[in-house]
Amino acid sequence: MRTIRTDEQAGFNLSLKRATVATLPSLASRGLSRGSCNLRVTVTPLAVISMEVVAQHLRLHTLLLASGADADLFGRSAFNRFYYSAFLTAKQLLSPTFPAIPQNHAGIPDFLRGTVRTHLSRVKKAAMRAGDLHTANDCSAAQRAAADLADLLAMGYTTRVVADYYPLEPVEFSSASGFKLNQIPVSEAQTWPHRSRAYSQLIINVMRNAGL
Repeated sequence: MRTIRTDEQAGFNLSLKRATVATLPSLASRGLSRGSCNLRVTVTPLAVISMEVVAQHLRLHTLLLASGADADLFGRSAFNRFYYSAFLTAKQLLSPTFPAIPQNHAGIPDFLRGTVRTHLSRVKKAAMRAGDLHTANDCSAAQRAAADLADLLAMGYTTRVVADYYPLEPVEFSSASGFKLNQIPVSEAQTWPHRSRAYSQLIINVMRNAGL
């Protein structure tokens, strides 16, 4: 049985504090202009945060068990909760700006790659015609965020389906990744909710600053 280190638990506690508000990726890393965008942060609903908390507890308990049937079940549940936290975060943050966002899991990635990127492209073209390069750059960053969010949710949904409906596909344990499913390490899955908040927040800030 694997022992959870004190620094792992401390890191988990810190992540819960940070999860109480939606966060943005660094302006530099996403290419968002500092002078042009009035950044606003939307609070993530408590129920969605609680889902992420449950996922983290499931992850830690799976690491304690380390192997066996129970570890497999808890591990699958961790992937499930991480995905649902990311999915609901994106849907709830984007819905006020994009009321037509699909309610089904498979529809949101296509909506992000299509409708959302089309809206951002129109804003970008208008900004370029007006000579507003800052807004145009912000739109480019938001388009990349929409593509990244679509990829994240598509991968998360596929992994969640494996977790729920393919019991013969085992959770694999290793000292390097802790455990993984569908070739996705849990260390990556636990970033899904935070990244979903960050990408969604970037998109809606650009749209709001464009008056949409």
